[in-house]
Amino acid sequence: MKTSRRTRQSLQNAVIFCTDQGGLPVTLFAAHSVAKSNKDRRFDILICSLTPLDLPTFITELGIRNHVLTVQDKIDAQSLKRVLPSTAYLRLWLPEYFANQYSRILYLDYDTVTQSSD
Repeated sequence: MKTSRRTRQSLQNAVIFCTDQGGLPVTLFAAHSVAKSNKDRRFDILICSLTPLDLPTFITELGIRNHVLTVQDKIDAQSLKRVLPSTAYLRLWLPEYFANQYSRILYLDYDTVTQSSD
């Protein structure tokens, strides 16, 4: 079953990664491990970024998608770029950004790997 056929209204939970192009290869590995460990999942898997990312077909066929967050104005206004990379702060705005879409969000760092006992 391809998870991309699910209706987005039926999914109230999400696992979210935040990255940029430089961290994308590791993020794809982590997101892939979440999808493969949860074949009958009832949650979205998002890779959030400040700019569009080109996801390979084998990833999008698992229902994993890229979502561009429009929070650059917040990052610029708070001069956060000087301390850490901009993408490190994206997780701070996930609850506010997705408040009307998801009731629960699990943020995972891109260096996370999940496993199943199956």
